[in-house]
Amino acid sequence: MWFAYNAGAKSNQAEGNIITVSNNVNGVGISMMEGFKNISGSYNIAGNTLNLQNAIGGIVGSLVFKPIINYNIINQTNTLAIPTNSTAIVIDGCDNAMVNCNSIFSNYPSNAMHVSRGMEVSTSVNFNVSCNNIVNENCAIYFGNNCGATNTFKANTFDGCDMGLYLNTTAIIGQQLQKGNKWLNVLGQYNAENQGSPIFSPIIVHGNLNTIWHPLNYSSGNWFLIVAGTPGNCNSDCIAQFTNSDDTLLLRRIANDSALTNAFVQENKSMGGQFLFDLLDTNIQLRMSDSLLYSFWLQHKYNTYGILNEEGDKVNEAFNGNSYLMGMMDTTMQLIQFKLDSLILLDNLQAVNVNTNYSQLMAEVKERYIQLQATLYSIRSSMSNSQNERFSEADSINQMVQPTEVPEYNQTIMQDIMLQASIVGMDSVASRYQDAWAIAQQCPYRWCSRLSST
Repeated sequence: MWFAYNAGAKSNQAEGNIITVSNNVNGVGISMMEGFKNISGSYNIAGNTLNLQNAIGGIVGSLVFKPIINYNIINQTNTLAIPTNSTAIVIDGCDNAMVNCNSIFSNYPSNAMHVSRGMEVSTSVNFNVSCNNIVNENCAIYFGNNCGATNTFKANTFDGCDMGLYLNTTAIIGQQLQKGNKWLNVLGQYNAENQGSPIFSPIIVHGNLNTIWHPLNYSSGNWFLIVAGTPGNCNSDCIAQFTNSDDTLLLRRIANDSALTNAFVQENKSMGGQFLFDLLDTNIQLRMSDSLLYSFWLQHKYNTYGILNEEGDKVNEAFNGNSYLMGMMDTTMQLIQFKLDSLILLDNLQAVNVNTNYSQLMAEVKERYIQLQATLYSIRSSMSNSQNERFSEADSINQMVQPTEVPEYNQTIMQDIMLQASIVGMDSVASRYQDAWAIAQQCPYRWCSRLSST
């Protein structure tokens, strides 16, 4: 996929693609190229899966202003006796680049010459490289040339890489204060190297040497500095209610209709889709944080996922009750208890003060007590009517569902059993036993867990 000379364009997007590049030492999965780097081409490269076999590059940007490269999965595979160079993501002369929440995997054999690289970033000012997970590379991230001092290099994970972080002789990335980058499965190994001047790219960490936060490193001076503090994390960069980029990546895979498992593919897609829609419908921040997630929510708002979600809302309203009426009922019951306490008090006073007539006061309290009982009955009737209305609305919505996958059929059937039990009575359940039992035989599908309660 090749983008070239689109400066000033409103949008250039590559989202949700599966790209394979095989046995082409010059092959690149997605290429972005401009003549000048000060005019944006509005590049958004997100949610793609790239399979590179003996290929030189995955996602490559040259002189592109503010490219966004997020949530991609890149697999680098070598099958050659002498491996050729391969870099998953290249950012060259791309100011304001955002490279976040990508997952990069390599099977290249160990090589001190950095034949396989997760990322290469050079001459790119004000970059944001955060929350990327890079596994088994010869070099996880390679920085070259002057990238300025206003960059964000945060919460990346280098797992089992020959070299986690490398800066060449002219590289400058600026001070990185408590950014929370992690080196995994390399304890006791030299795993960071700065061939340039350490004063221009100091990395300040809270952990001691030879820990996941502070690897053994080569440098001509004091490059890693220890200062007490709290390391950064991915929560603010990979926007989600979850704790790491892998969770958000899963949501995007669901939104892209990607297979989540090797078995029960369509069924798991359906269950994942329903889960994602329910999540996005309640989490506006997450929904609006990503164009792919928003498009998924909008696409399904008026089809099966959206209808089932609306039905669920009606059922919840029925069971949870009308908050206004429930508040009135609580207040009325408190007043009734107060009147009962008053009657007991007056009765006790009458027993002690035999010469005082409390009958008038007691009559007034009793009259008010009877009025409150009538009010309570009226409120309960209104609540029952409101609940029945919600159940009836849910039943009507359930009739509108047009399921296409087994989990959707199951959910529609189980909702109908539950709604009929609520509207008609529990006796209706007996006639639906075979339907429920048939679903139970299909586990692990959605709604199996509801059978016991039904």
